[in-house]
Amino acid sequence: MVILKRLFCICAILSGFVSGNAEAYLRPLSPESFNQLYHMASRGNVSGINNARSRGLNIDSVNSNGDTGLCVAAKKRDKTAFRSFLQAGANPSHPCTWEIGGFREFMNSV
Repeated sequence: MVILKRLFCICAILSGFVSGNAEAYLRPLSPESFNQLYHMASRGNVSGINNARSRGLNIDSVNSNGDTGLCVAAKKRDKTAFRSFLQAGANPSHPCTWEIGGFREFMNSV
């Protein structure tokens, strides 16, 4: 499982290099930026998230724990935030989802 996670991360980084957006995969969002993104999602503000994405935000950027906003929402069982991240195009197969107990069931309930 660890090998698969590392392989996925390497592929994500390489795809970032190819797309010219490798920096987004190599360093996490600042806590302030991550909290602002999560706050928008928890309020159902998909247009705000999409606006940030149009300015260059990678919706699958991670926090200091390696979690995307979608993963944090799943861990908190925050359906509004989870739905907002999905609607804004977050990756539900990101490696951070692999260790969340009951993730698939939660995702299917949203």
